[in-house]
Amino acid sequence: MKDREFEFRRKDDYKDEVIAWIKCLKERHEDILFIPNTDCIKGYYKGLVLYEKITDRCRNLVRRCSDKPLDEAIKVVGEGMPKDRERRTQQIIALNNMTFNKKSYSVCGFETTVSQKDVRIPKKPEMDLVIINPSIKSMLLVEYKCKGESMLNGEQNIECHYNDYKAILDSAVIKQIKKEMIKSYILLCKINDIKYDEKDFNADDYKVQIAFLFVDKVLDKDGNVESVITDDDYEHAMNMFNNLPQEDLKDVLYIRCETAEIVNLDQWKNVKNSDLKKTI
Repeated sequence: MKDREFEFRRKDDYKDEVIAWIKCLKERHEDILFIPNTDCIKGYYKGLVLYEKITDRCRNLVRRCSDKPLDEAIKVVGEGMPKDRERRTQQIIALNNMTFNKKSYSVCGFETTVSQKDVRIPKKPEMDLVIINPSIKSMLLVEYKCKGESMLNGEQNIECHYNDYKAILDSAVIKQIKKEMIKSYILLCKINDIKYDEKDFNADDYKVQIAFLFVDKVLDKDGNVESVITDDDYEHAMNMFNNLPQEDLKDVLYIRCETAEIVNLDQWKNVKNSDLKKTI
């Protein structure tokens, strides 16, 4: 299958004035996460879409805020889904891990979806984070969990996510994903005024792996616990991993730490034989 037949794309040829506008906005609002998407750049606030489409022609706030000034739109979006701890803390983790230092992992994908046509499975898989480390030519597809129930139960448990991610790795679209996510990484380097070397970004050189990110507890602004993953949850999760093909499991990575604020996406360990012990 040729690249042009795939739906997975990341536009990266934006006009200089668009890049300059985003840079200016980032200086005033460091808590907005800007991420390249198929044909636009999206802006997220507390894990929810704030700018649904930034292109050479438009800078559209999310539809329900389209007639509001930015500060008011931020307030509306911020109050939109206060119980969505995963998305809220996922953005904290992303913003804290976007240095674009070539020796570190940096986030270049957030809520990244792959079409059913491209991956050829019954549902459209979604990757919570995509991260790249140019120095070791590594790309990780990251699933994030901060609640024991969602980690273990239903169609969103870790086994289901593993199967979805494995289907992506084994599909023909993985070469296209590598190529397009590298384009996202380079675009974010430009937005963040980071110098980069083209020779570090040959997609064929990159290895892609599945990774799971676990946070033991999520706290609200007053320090109250909102969600947890218990030791028993981790024991059950390890049993689920042990039921997967062990030859495949040796390449699966994980991070486990106490809270989202201290996550360092350079601290990966192998899942196999780990008992999912804390890594940070």
